[in-house]
Amino acid sequence: MRVDTIDSLRKQLDAMDFGVCEIAAFRPLYQFTFKYGKPIAVQRNLSLEYAIVYWKILFKDQWALLPLWEDYLTNVYKKDITKDTWGQLFDFAHTIKMDFSNYNEEESWPVVLDEFVKWARPRLN
Repeated sequence: MRVDTIDSLRKQLDAMDFGVCEIAAFRPLYQFTFKYGKPIAVQRNLSLEYAIVYWKILFKDQWALLPLWEDYLTNVYKKDITKDTWGQLFDFAHTIKMDFSNYNEEESWPVVLDEFVKWARPRLN
């Protein structure tokens, strides 16, 4: 992909047509972004600030709950993003309906996603 800044990543992603992109083909790019986004390779988590920027680029026009997710993270959660949360959010965004009607808290989602759903449900009504 040959990107070395957030702006160059954004330009590359803007040039791609995600409307016809298969989720399976998009997943490697999504996972790569977590590794790329950490300023120090040995750093375990991605800063919340960077994660939000990358999600806005990667999920642009793809996930309608992104503004609510951002609101929750910045005002309630306020922590860096783990690799598990990063990876599971991809599946969450592509499988869970906007009204959370198919969300099952018994499934093995990260706690931050469980808490997000509890926080977000009343705000959707």
